[in-house]
Amino acid sequence: MTASQQSGEGPGAISSPVGQGEAGVSDFIPESLLLRELGRRGPGLRFSPALEGKFLDFHRRFFLRQTQYACGGALLLLIGMHVAALWVDPVPDRLANLQALLLFGVLSPALIVGFAVLLSGRGAERLYLATAGCSLVTAVVALVLPALYAQHDAVYHYRFTEFLLVFVFLLAGLPFRIAIALGSLILLAEALRAAIFGLPPSQSPTQQLVLSAFWLAGAAACYLQERAVRRSFLTENLYFGRSIQDSLTRVLNRRGWDQAAGKAWAQARRDGTEIGLAVLDIDHFKAYNDGLGHPAGDEALREVARCLRTQLARRPFDLVARLGGEEFVVLWYATRPELVDQLAERGRKAIEQLGIAHPNGGPLTVSVGYTHLVPDAAVSVDDAYALADSALYAAKLAGRNTVRKSSAQLLSAANAVKLGQVPNESGAT
Repeated sequence: MTASQQSGEGPGAISSPVGQGEAGVSDFIPESLLLRELGRRGPGLRFSPALEGKFLDFHRRFFLRQTQYACGGALLLLIGMHVAALWVDPVPDRLANLQALLLFGVLSPALIVGFAVLLSGRGAERLYLATAGCSLVTAVVALVLPALYAQHDAVYHYRFTEFLLVFVFLLAGLPFRIAIALGSLILLAEALRAAIFGLPPSQSPTQQLVLSAFWLAGAAACYLQERAVRRSFLTENLYFGRSIQDSLTRVLNRRGWDQAAGKAWAQARRDGTEIGLAVLDIDHFKAYNDGLGHPAGDEALREVARCLRTQLARRPFDLVARLGGEEFVVLWYATRPELVDQLAERGRKAIEQLGIAHPNGGPLTVSVGYTHLVPDAAVSVDDAYALADSALYAAKLAGRNTVRKSSAQLLSAANAVKLGQVPNESGAT
């Protein structure tokens, strides 16, 4: 990786290498993008390309549990209904065998497989495929059974196409456009069946009108439901973003840092990649506040944060946070040690070159302490922070406006002493 690779623009100030892993939220999304979508008017359901994929992930997680229950209930209801039909209305043996084959050889296995897929670890990812597949198999059985009865001069009284439409539009967890396509296919198939095989005498031609009314009501409900879910997606991500973002500087706050850095560290351990971490402290910031006032201090903090975002954390996997007061921290994901050295010095120079006048004379500056580690089981992100913080202390002792590095070997030696693997200063082990 070269220094030029740091120049790619992206949501790097807040983004993490992995998802947030919490129900209802996805990776951090810029507030401006969320507010723009919230302010949109019109009947359209699709978000901008930057948001649509994230919404569909949210949509799957949102409906997964509901669809699991719905599929399990549908399995019991449909099989129970048809077993009861055989018991209440005896039919010829051949027809009974064909019905049993459809119910227990086709429908039940399909619903059981779909239910198992939804319960698996990748249930959310395969939600649309599983529910659409179960719906189509059920529709086929629902259309074939009345035709079989008609061929045997029997009347099939138990229709569940209406229930299937309700499932597709409201319970299956399908997006509106998929539900519309599937519901239309079911309605068309029912109309073709009626045209080819005819309707039983007990059913009037108004049955198709009733079915069409179910389709219209289900489609309208599905549309309104998705609009509500899309708004929920926007507001939940907006609240989540504000909960992990420092309101003054618009970078991560302490809570956001703890979450994102911990996940980045765990991901780096799994990938066997490197992490660079720097702690930056504005020099003599109390004197700056005392001399120019807190509004000027707040503006200086905003300028420093903006500079860190644009100069040091430009890739999607890099992080920058304000941990309190005038202290900032930056994490570089999958970055070689020589580049970390360059970036730490670049950050110091960039702050100095902002030219923010300090009451003590000269520009506003920062002291920087940093380290570079390959995460393993013996080292945590808190250890990395402690190393960088000790280097920051050394930079301040060296006269401030300077950069110091803390070696990972110091941490290894400290851990070895703690575990009793090497002699300590007294010669004991």
